[in-house]
Amino acid sequence: MKDQKTISIIYKHYVPEDWIEEFETAIQTSSISFKKIKDEDKYSNFTGPELSPILIFIRDNPESIFLAPALYDILKTSIVSLWKKLKSLSVKKIRLSETEPKQKKISIRYEDAQQRQVTINIDGDLNNDMIEEIVEESLKIIKTDIKEEFFQQPDFVTKSQEHDIIELKYNVKSKAWEPINFGDIRRKMDEYQKWAKENFDR
Repeated sequence: MKDQKTISIIYKHYVPEDWIEEFETAIQTSSISFKKIKDEDKYSNFTGPELSPILIFIRDNPESIFLAPALYDILKTSIVSLWKKLKSLSVKKIRLSETEPKQKKISIRYEDAQQRQVTINIDGDLNNDMIEEIVEESLKIIKTDIKEEFFQQPDFVTKSQEHDIIELKYNVKSKAWEPINFGDIRRKMDEYQKWAKENFDR
């Protein structure tokens, strides 16, 4: 159903299946459609949240998924649990029998009824005490009007396939979620292109 609330999880092939099964069991309810997709590294040359070991995609309908406190708490607890496991994950190379460090990152992408997207990236050297607060604060941004303030700032919004997108990253020093300044990135690219045109297009 188009208007049904859905939670999808896309995970790399080296993430243990039982982790995903635990997540699925925890959040499955009659009102939520759940999907899981294993990524076999077919798109390893690309960048973005899709390259996270775990991408959790929440698609909402006009009745907010976060109006259900029980589901909100389950989702928060499940994400914290996934992070703690992912942080200690190492994968052996088949031929060399050596451990290979893997990216430690969980991306949460939320799409609201207006097809606007908020992408939250959890990564870096985060201890177990810190991660619970970080996940709590990240979901708070999604379920409150804080995200509306970000969408009102053109510099924080970029577009992809008719979606308005904001992307947030946690600043460990300030202990706050900060939106990526797409406007600043665009201006720097414009300056670079102008410089290249003036110096090379002669």
